[in-house]
Amino acid sequence: MRKLPAEALGRWAAVLLCVWFAAAGLVLIPYPGIQNDEALFGGGLYPPIAIEGYISIFKHHLPTMLMTYIGAVKIWLYALVFWVWEPSVWSIRVPALLLGTLSVWLAWRLMRRTLGLRAALIGTALLATDATYLLTTTFDWGPVAIQHVLLVGGCLALVRYYEMARTRDLAIGFFLFGLGLWDKALFVWMLVGLGVAVMVVFPRDVIKRVSRRTVAVAAIAFAIGAFPLLKYNVSQKFVTFRGNTRYSTEEFVNKGRVLRASFQGASLFGYLAPGEPSEPPGKPQNALERASVKLDSATGNQWRSWTYAAALAALVLVPFAGRAGWFALVFSAVTWAQMAFNQNTGGGTHHAVLMWPFPQILMAAAFTGAARRLKRPGTVLLVVVTVFLCASNVLVLNHHLVGFVRGGTTTIWTDALYPLSERLGRDTGRNVYVLDWGMFDALRLLNQGKLRLLTGNDPLMDADTNQNDRADVAHMLADENAVFVAHTPEKFVFEGVWPRFEEAMAAAGYRKESVELIRDRSGRPVFQMFRVAKL
Repeated sequence: MRKLPAEALGRWAAVLLCVWFAAAGLVLIPYPGIQNDEALFGGGLYPPIAIEGYISIFKHHLPTMLMTYIGAVKIWLYALVFWVWEPSVWSIRVPALLLGTLSVWLAWRLMRRTLGLRAALIGTALLATDATYLLTTTFDWGPVAIQHVLLVGGCLALVRYYEMARTRDLAIGFFLFGLGLWDKALFVWMLVGLGVAVMVVFPRDVIKRVSRRTVAVAAIAFAIGAFPLLKYNVSQKFVTFRGNTRYSTEEFVNKGRVLRASFQGASLFGYLAPGEPSEPPGKPQNALERASVKLDSATGNQWRSWTYAAALAALVLVPFAGRAGWFALVFSAVTWAQMAFNQNTGGGTHHAVLMWPFPQILMAAAFTGAARRLKRPGTVLLVVVTVFLCASNVLVLNHHLVGFVRGGTTTIWTDALYPLSERLGRDTGRNVYVLDWGMFDALRLLNQGKLRLLTGNDPLMDADTNQNDRADVAHMLADENAVFVAHTPEKFVFEGVWPRFEEAMAAAGYRKESVELIRDRSGRPVFQMFRVAKL
């Protein structure tokens, strides 16, 4: 029997890693409820429409910008998805997971071309088992899934251009980068990181290929990809960059902690699932959950991986990493510095993870380069270290699953959203006033705009209300066709809104008539539905 060549074996190993990534994501999909930011793009698809920019074609408004710094790429993608698959937890998350799987495959191809077969397998394994990468991509509240595909796809196209000098690869690469900037303006962090890394590590290679023609092709392709964002900013006096760029050193230390925890896969504990089991703790419901709980207990409840330690080791070994490793290091450092020194950015995992897969590229390049110096013992050590790191990643991911099983979900990821959506969907004729953050966008998306949703918390956000705020509250209370939806008082995200609402009811001579308490799968009350009536 003829043995498969190393190249074919490597490709099949990469395919299996992609299958693992997709399978792990599919297991996790049904546990959390739809988070509000995860459903934000629905504002460009279903009423009440909430978009920042649009173009008019034959009297139809087509969205171009969802917010000042988020474009309509995801809106257009999901318009196609929902055309054949109506909104649900699966139709929302499976496409994001598939994008994440595609980004793992593209990362494999990028590393195969720049690092070699062995290092590419190591880097892909580290990426495919990374809990932070899988969770942020599958649930995509960042959003980050499209960003990863466009970043890695653009880099791969430009590497192909470097190798074969085909103009179409140059155009594809810069078009994808432009599309990434339109998708989310924070993509500029990665563009600056790439630019600095190229000029530091490959200055002569760039200079050799710079000409009027290549600059024109790159600029035109980039402008086409980013055209909706550029057009919007020209008409709005560059509001995207004026409103979202402010230098600040505040929270720098905390941002460093978030980065470390993101490497460890630990930054989302207590955010997706509670940090502690529910009372009483949830019980495993199937063979997979039982196996997950047993594995977690047998391995000591691993809640952080060794990836951060591996990244520090890679910094020490970077002299062995080659130019690709140095490129990954410069890119990662410059990209993170931009979010770390910008106000209100870098403090969340969904920002830190935008550097991925370049930290994995650095680790793969450094470890492989160092192992090469040790020859055969180095190969054995490299295999052992890689297996150990991937195993620690998997155990952390498993601990996340156990968190869902034992503790359920947190308020902003609550699975009580699904029975709430179903309950409201049975009576679409009423005005639904939403009194807290965390449900409006998800309810709009899951019900395809059929609910008459209205924001009820805005006039109650501040203790000092003005005349317009008081008039808005009075209008809500007087609406005989209204039903109010809120978290239970102890779970309010906007603290202060509920006591102000109760105070306004009492002052206006109204009382609450409870309709229903909506509970999560652990039996805990999360939402309240009620009407108001005169005393």
